[in-house]
Amino acid sequence: MRRPLAFLLPVCLVLPILAAAAQPASLASLDAVIDEAHEAGTFDGVVLVARGDSVIYRRAVGLADRESGRSYTPDTPQPWASITKQLTAVLMLQLVDEGHLTLSTPLSEVFPSARADGAGRVTMRHLLMNSSGLPTDLRQDDESALKRLLAAKLSFEPGSKFQYSNIDYLVLGQVIEAVTGQAYEDALQARVLDPLGMQGTALVHADQADPGLATGYLSGRRNRVRAVPPTRVAAFGAAGALAGPADDLFRFNRALLTDQLFPRALRDTMFTGDPALGYVGLSVWPYPRAVGDQRVMLIERQGFIEGYRGLNLLAPDEDLMLIVLANTNRADLSQTYATDGFSYQLLRAALQRSSESAP
Repeated sequence: MRRPLAFLLPVCLVLPILAAAAQPASLASLDAVIDEAHEAGTFDGVVLVARGDSVIYRRAVGLADRESGRSYTPDTPQPWASITKQLTAVLMLQLVDEGHLTLSTPLSEVFPSARADGAGRVTMRHLLMNSSGLPTDLRQDDESALKRLLAAKLSFEPGSKFQYSNIDYLVLGQVIEAVTGQAYEDALQARVLDPLGMQGTALVHADQADPGLATGYLSGRRNRVRAVPPTRVAAFGAAGALAGPADDLFRFNRALLTDQLFPRALRDTMFTGDPALGYVGLSVWPYPRAVGDQRVMLIERQGFIEGYRGLNLLAPDEDLMLIVLANTNRADLSQTYATDGFSYQLLRAALQRSSESAP
């Protein structure tokens, strides 16, 4: 998983993050929410809360690997699943910023040999918003999938509806490779991971098992639990194969919120939801919610693959982030929008902690 930095990072970028991570704060309400979920058997993993450049809460509970008895630590890396899509979207927006393409560029312009009927109507924006109409029933690890996909009949008119699909982001990975002339993994390393010091984050490979990764667990009937090898996520590529620790996701979020990755205007575009498509933005879901007595604008990205669960939740106006990584499918991270469940209770406690930490 870990790769050496290609260059020395600016001291001003690294020091605030490292200093913050070294001073975790505790709050009884956050501890209580985590303890209750852990004792109920629905959460093993890591919770990180940050306000601005400061990590104000950082805690790990439970086991990263039940067979060996290895405990979770705040530094334990695990697959991020579809949180990967946020980083793929960032690469695309960097290419837009550099003038290589636009959000309106059709697939047929990137792949001239593709049949124009479908590929000529599907744009980068459609792919980023899961509204492409590309069929979703092709094998994701088929070497000829892209060629067949671009020649296939569309399921619906691009932009007319939302249809969640890993295929759209696997295609975006191919777009990034075609435009940059680099493998997706190399482009990500050079443009995001190395510059931000995300040394513990990389793509999972099916033939390169990392013993340091958390193992995922699926609970079935009668609470029987089976392990899911991390290498099972490798086939998701640009749609879901990244793995890393919570601190690296914190570094990514800070860069995104402070315009280190591209200009603010593109970040605003990324964070703008389309009401006609269920308020999906470019790889994220922006929506307002009442949290306790506060009205908060949230930017949400979930990641679910088999036994892995992740939540990357930003409240930009409060300069707050909540990161949750779990290795059981029983972790309840999907009900924030409904103001219910484990993730919502964490958010309420995080906002309380953020308020207490404000100068």
